[in-house]
Amino acid sequence: MVIVQTSFTVTFRLIDFPAAKFEADYKLVDTFPLWVAYLIIVMSSVTAAVVEETGFRGYMQAPLEKKYGIVPAIIITSLVFTAIHLSHTWALPIWPHIFFASVLLGIIAYKTGSLIPGIIGHAILDILDYSFWWTDLNGGFQKQTIFKTGVDMHFVVWVFIFLFGLFGFFRIMNRLSKSYIISNR
Repeated sequence: MVIVQTSFTVTFRLIDFPAAKFEADYKLVDTFPLWVAYLIIVMSSVTAAVVEETGFRGYMQAPLEKKYGIVPAIIITSLVFTAIHLSHTWALPIWPHIFFASVLLGIIAYKTGSLIPGIIGHAILDILDYSFWWTDLNGGFQKQTIFKTGVDMHFVVWVFIFLFGLFGFFRIMNRLSKSYIISNR
């Protein structure tokens, strides 16, 4: 979740944030009272996380792992996951992020032998996406690109958080025991 959110921030400091595309599918949420809007966001996020993680990582990735191995399984699943999300107006500018998030979720499912951590991470990721990137509920993204402002502390800090998040993720995933995975699959 941290990796994907920081990747958005870094990306939109490098290219202009397409706010109109991101907000186009969710204008209705901004018309509800704040507490209703957040309730809708949480409900939608949890539902999407359960359905997508069960479908993609459970019913698609797990059988592909057994037949082709983990790397092809994660790549195939992530390609399908990305393709399905391209129906949203916001998806095209960030399709690499969608693919990368799916790869990370695939790694989590494989390394933990469970869908639960991915469901939790996916739900939190969607809650943040809905409330910050796709609606104006939390103010939205207002920064200009570094090509207009120059490299500033905001950009440097977010790049550092992104890199630290990547390092931490892969360190944690590497420490998970393969024997746990094999015995629980």
